Amino acid sequence: MTAPTAPRASAPAPAATYTPIAPGWRLYSDPRYGFSIQYPPGALLEAPASQGTFAYVGWRLASAADPAGSASLLVTVTPQPSASLCAEMKRGAAIPIGSGVTAYQFDNLATPPSASAAQPLQFSVLFTSGGLFTIITLSGNPPASGFSQRWGTVWRDTLASYQPGHGPAGSHPCA
Repeated sequence: MTAPTAPRASAPAPAATYTPIAPGWRLYSDPRYGFSIQYPPGALLEAPASQGTFAYVGWRLASAADPAGSASLLVTVTPQPSASLCAEMKRGAAIPIGSGVTAYQFDNLATPPSASAAQPLQFSVLFTSGGLFTIITLSGNPPASGFSQRWGTVWRDTLASYQPGHGPAGSHPCA
């Protein structure tokens, strides 16, 4: 009769390798909600912040094509969005982003803010994934005619790099 064998300890899973979406890009992984997103070379990370269930992380970006042009990239995440945010999300144009997530995109380039308004030009997407409601926004200065040219590739690459995180157990935003 042979003695029972002890169960083998499972080998740790190999760490996922980070592959930049474009040369020089870096990876941000959120310690609270676990999502990750890449940001371009030269971007300056601003201190992440939280307010209630909302977590914020952002970067200041400089344009190589136009040194005077700058932009801000902001990621806002919460497991408990308001009903109005959930309703607004579905009004955007559906687009795929990283990991097969469907996001809803908005921009104010066709009807830029008036000269008297202080609102910058922006692209934004709203979506739910992994129990979280997320808003990613890229905003910058006019003119609208050059905004897409300066920032379109950064915007597309940023969205393509998104990896979902996780909300608290049982969270179902916009359910």
